[in-house]
Amino acid sequence: MTNLDYKETVRGYHGTFESVVKDIIDSGFKTKIRKDHWLGQGIYLYTDFALSKWWIQTKIEKLLLNEEPAVIEVVCKDNIKVLNLDNFEGMNFFYSSFEKVFEELKTLNVTVKLKNDSSRESKIKNLCFALDLIKKKYDIGVVIYTFTKTNPSYGEFDSKKFESEYFPFGLSYKETQVCISNNKCIGSKKCVYPIREYKYNRIENKVMIKKRGRLI
Repeated sequence: MTNLDYKETVRGYHGTFESVVKDIIDSGFKTKIRKDHWLGQGIYLYTDFALSKWWIQTKIEKLLLNEEPAVIEVVCKDNIKVLNLDNFEGMNFFYSSFEKVFEELKTLNVTVKLKNDSSRESKIKNLCFALDLIKKKYDIGVVIYTFTKTNPSYGEFDSKKFESEYFPFGLSYKETQVCISNNKCIGSKKCVYPIREYKYNRIENKVMIKKRGRLI
């Protein structure tokens, strides 16, 4: 089976609200359990800073929230297992490990309810379920996958429409996402947007201390 030791540094960007940056830096990310997390449960990042910034700005504008956007850069620990679905070894591992876990569950008379239709919703829920099983079984800390989109809202063109009007190029927009299983997989995190100095007060040993620092 594929060795999941990863030789490159896993780095990604998480869009969030500026009001919760300090809490995330101090206490870590808080995650919600969902059945339709495409890469399983965990903390989601873009490998592209600009996409992360776009995502949180779009969310604030769409929901008319009284918040300011922020982006946190996350660097994972070097000793965690990484399942990279962007290469053939990672894909081989996914299929072979799911087959093994699925057969083990059948021998234990455990009923696995997966949808067998080809709808996008069903595929996402199936993938979420499968990756959660695999991550738990093989202690995987990170999953990486690049999604292909023809007409994302951040794109200036509909690539499919463009090629139908001009010439076929076989190109499309791509966004690489990283799902970190939990906070224990994170080596460091810092706020990279906005970067500005600010003042805050804190009490230390019953003495009020004024400290000037950065939001990182």
